[in-house]
Parts: sequence; C-alpha cells; structure tokens
Amino acid sequence: MVALGISKTVYGGWGYASAFGILGDVLYKMAWIWFVGAWRVHWRVKWIAISTFLITSLIEISQLIPFPETWISQLWWRLLLGTHFSWLDFVYYAVGCLLGGLSLNWLRQRSGVSARAIDRAAYR
Repeated sequence: MVALGISKTVYGGWGYASAFGILGDVLYKMAWIWFVGAWRVHWRVKWIAISTFLITSLIEISQLIPFPETWISQLWWRLLLGTHFSWLDFVYYAVGCLLGGLSLNWLRQRSGVSARAIDRAAYR
C-alpha cells in the first residue's frame, strides 16, 4: 500500500484521477477490513466485510445532507465524510470489501487463525 501511495504522488499522467480515485476507494475498504480482522480475530470475515460496506455506504449517503459550508470547508470534515456523493463509489466499496474479505480469509487460513479455531480453543 505504501508503494501505491508513493506512486500516486509521483505519477500524474493519463488516467491519474480515475485510477487513483478508484484504487483509493478499494484499498481504503480493504485496509479497514484488515484492521478490524486483526483487532477482532474472533469475528467472522463475512460480517467484518458486510459491516465495513454498510458503514462506509452510510458515510457516502451522508454526503447528500446539506451541512453548513463552514463545516464542509474544514479538513477533518472532508477526511471523515468525503467531498462529494457518487453512486459509482458503491461499486468500488463492494469490490474493496470483497477483495478485503477474501484476502483476510486467505490470511487467516494460511496462519491457522480463524473464528472457528478460536471458538474451539475456548471450549477446551
């Protein structure tokens, strides 16, 4: 992810805005899924991905609310809620949550950590 972030600052050519906007949406959702999956190991991957999609979709929908301009002009507000609403973002959110869920599931299987394994270990 760091390499992609650095390449975003270096590259400014054809397709820059759309490619990095889409990539940012996808990677942001994947990062949240990985963070929650590492923080709450006993939670099922499916529910982490679904809840991430729902929460970020609610944030996207909240951009339709006409908040005061003084709030919207502040950096913390733009970082929290974004700058504009787009229906197409929901597709990118779904792709990011799907890829994040699949990759978290794969990582858990490779490492032997899963919600079921933790449940079984708790009852021994």
